[in-house]
Amino acid sequence: MLPDPGCEGTLRAIPDGPSRDKAGNLEGYMALLNGLSRAALLCSIGLTFVSATACKKAAEPCDEDYENEGFTRATDGDECPEDCDEDDDAWDDALGCVAVEDVCDVDGDPGEFFNWDPEEMKCEENEPPPTWDPVYFMSQSQFGYDATNDQARPYVANDGTSDTTVNPTLAVTLASEDYTIAFDDSLTCIVIMDTAAPQPLASWAGDAGVFFGWDMPSDATVQTDCDQQPTDADIWGDPFVDAITQWVWGAGIGPMPSNITSDFKGQIDSDPSSDWAVDIEPYFVGGGFALNALAGQDGFPGGYADANVTRGFAVDTADNFKIVNDTDGEPLQLTKTDMSDGTLPDGAYIVFTFYLYGGADQLLPGR
Repeated sequence: MLPDPGCEGTLRAIPDGPSRDKAGNLEGYMALLNGLSRAALLCSIGLTFVSATACKKAAEPCDEDYENEGFTRATDGDECPEDCDEDDDAWDDALGCVAVEDVCDVDGDPGEFFNWDPEEMKCEENEPPPTWDPVYFMSQSQFGYDATNDQARPYVANDGTSDTTVNPTLAVTLASEDYTIAFDDSLTCIVIMDTAAPQPLASWAGDAGVFFGWDMPSDATVQTDCDQQPTDADIWGDPFVDAITQWVWGAGIGPMPSNITSDFKGQIDSDPSSDWAVDIEPYFVGGGFALNALAGQDGFPGGYADANVTRGFAVDTADNFKIVNDTDGEPLQLTKTDMSDGTLPDGAYIVFTFYLYGGADQLLPGR
């Protein structure tokens, strides 16, 4: 008969001390432990639950040179088990002689943060799983504009086969420090907010000097993949997305600043397939995002960040603001002159990210 394991958790064998994966998800970890539970029962063992700080083996190894380190002394006597080989019941094809040292933390669960060290014959505390820390943030948006009522509204796009209604949408992308080196999407997460309700001219638009700007309402629909990143809940809160949606975000269209014009032209000129004067300059204006966390800071009038570029498309206001195609069947672009002559026309607008910002800690809860 097997002895009482003496631990409040379920008996487990942990030969390699599996721990949390990088996303902090214990599902795979627990599946591995459950798969090993049969092996744990092959040798008579005893476990001792100890203090909140660590754990320990129940008995000394069977001999001083650790030849039988996979066994503990029998709990009802001083005899060591016989040597284990492939013909013995104690043999496991995957593990060899089954390692029976287990770990328990303060709540009696198999050691979430502990591994068995077979050389030192003791439990070693693991490093906590790494966390993902956003350092940069950026925003882009898309919306229809109703010039008669001076408001953002849905528009209709067509992919060649069917119509799709596009609500006023604003996306916030968070990125870790390494993103500016690798530009790897695995180093980012995104929060997407949208609303079907028309949105009026924002109060910050005058201070920011934009042609038009609007705010995302507090009852917006929110989607995110940020829950897949192992953020530190002690810093960012749980769920992480609340750290982003606690703020008021907005989008604007305005003149293109000289620094963006220079950088944008430099990028286009480095691409021999593009012509700044023909393909880009006549069709783009400036744009950006508004964030009330930035209000009052130098360089952000009304909390507005002049960080983006904007492209507009003509719409048919009688057909639910559906994008109009040109004679080639392509969406008809609005010109820079159309958009910046003092009256922003009815249209569908896409505000593209151009600059990203450091200082994502400005979004921290309770800042």
